[in-house]
Amino acid sequence: MFPRYFSGEITNWPRLPCYSLQLKDVFGKQGLVPLYDLARVRKLIQHLRSTGRLLLLRVRNAEGRSIATGIYPAMNRLSYFWGNASYQKDQGVCPNEALHWYAMRYWKSRGLRWHDWGGGGEYKKKYGGIPIAVPWFFKSKGQIILNARRAAYHLWRKHREFMRLFHRG
Repeated sequence: MFPRYFSGEITNWPRLPCYSLQLKDVFGKQGLVPLYDLARVRKLIQHLRSTGRLLLLRVRNAEGRSIATGIYPAMNRLSYFWGNASYQKDQGVCPNEALHWYAMRYWKSRGLRWHDWGGGGEYKKKYGGIPIAVPWFFKSKGQIILNARRAAYHLWRKHREFMRLFHRG
């Protein structure tokens, strides 16, 4: 299931810091920091590990070093791409793709019908899914709060755009 130069494994992740370091590397290339800390990942694993609704994956290179990790919970007939990470220096061999394909096949073999990628992204098109729109609803107490929320979102998007351009060189 994994390319010859990988060894993939379903794991219980006794070494969670590896995921954390890989995630920091992913965000760091865009000048950002992860949106959640390792405690949140531990809680997710703690609550879902024994249910059979959590797939934790790791890809190792030919030398046995962990180069990518993935977290894929599932419920009912839907699996989720909750998070994955890999080191920049190893992305040339596409370990994240191996994680995604393995996770989708794993959950499909257990009767799940859908996979939620959690938002947009050009790279997701290669997996052949059908995009769906999920509306967001929110309510603000007053026009000032609504305007502040919109402005903050706009600034956040512009900052991300700038950081992507800046880090591309």
